Amino acid sequence: MNEFWEQELEPGYYDKFLKKSLVQKRGFQPNWHRFTMEYLSDYLTKDSEHLDFACGPGTLIGLYSRARSTGVDISKSQIKYARENYRATFFELSEFNYKEYKNHFDTVTIIGLFEFLDYEEIMELMDQISYMLKQNGQMIVTTPNFSFVFRLLMKSSVILGKKNYLSIYKSQFKSNNLNSFFDEIDDFRVKRIDKILNMGLFFTIFSSNLGMKVEKFIYNLTNKRFGLLLAMHIIKKY
Repeated sequence: MNEFWEQELEPGYYDKFLKKSLVQKRGFQPNWHRFTMEYLSDYLTKDSEHLDFACGPGTLIGLYSRARSTGVDISKSQIKYARENYRATFFELSEFNYKEYKNHFDTVTIIGLFEFLDYEEIMELMDQISYMLKQNGQMIVTTPNFSFVFRLLMKSSVILGKKNYLSIYKSQFKSNNLNSFFDEIDDFRVKRIDKILNMGLFFTIFSSNLGMKVEKFIYNLTNKRFGLLLAMHIIKKY
């Protein structure tokens, strides 16, 4: 998987893409990332200790976090980009020693990683996160909602020449099996699973602001029951 992130994605790929869309004020794929990060930003409060695991080029920390944030990623080139562009602490995974952070973090965010890990890899990661989180600390995990609509969207994007992730997905979750998965882990309690990035996202092709308004309207109208992305809120019990 490391080869994919190093060879397929230029340094800062998603960060540059998102910033470009903020200027152009439209675009489906960059607003996928923007809406996700704006959703997460509400939980990255001032003076809290935050770990963004699989932080990529550091966009969430650099543009959306008010917390004392630390970023970790497997990609050396993305971490180099993050260090050059944002004032925060960033580690390449190989140089990050999680044992130095026992009960340290109030919040851990993991954006778009679970789908690239298998069961054993996720369980190993959860042991490490549990070690680093404070008691009653929160973890917010986002992963695609592998419904028919999402699968169709992925196949269509490949046809249109977008990045192909289908070949490297290892886990495909829906809300019910994601919930069941965490029932097996004693250290954590699932608080809730929100579904975000609904049909409003498609309106960003014309206008980011229009898409955001439609997104929020559907989000509130349906009580977060429809969306292309699962946002799972998990509390450390012990």
